[in-house]
Amino acid sequence: MSGIEDQLVAAFKAGLAASSSLQSDGVMTKAEANYGPCQDGSNCCGDCSCYSPGNGGTGSCSIVSGKISENMTCDQFSPKSDTGAKVDTSKTSEPTASSG
Repeated sequence: MSGIEDQLVAAFKAGLAASSSLQSDGVMTKAEANYGPCQDGSNCCGDCSCYSPGNGGTGSCSIVSGKISENMTCDQFSPKSDTGAKVDTSKTSEPTASSG
C-alpha cells in the first residue's frame, strides 16, 4: 500500500473505534432505541427519567442522541420516580361496608 492508503485505512479504523466507544457510553441512535410516537399518551419521553426538557416540547435524552420530543417514546423508557401518577383504584377488589 502507498502512504496515503495506509493513512486512509488508519483513519477508517480510528473512526470505527470512536463509534464503538460512543455505543459503550450508552448513547444510541433513535433507530436503535425504536424511538417513535407514544401510544395513548403513556410512557412518553416527557415522563421519562432520562429526558431533560428544552424549549418548545423538545429536549434531550441521556440515552438516545439528537433532539427528543416529549410526546415520543422508545424501548428505553424509564418512568420518573416522582411523577405524581395517580393510582387506578377502580380495578381493586376492596370490600365495601355493609349496612348490617
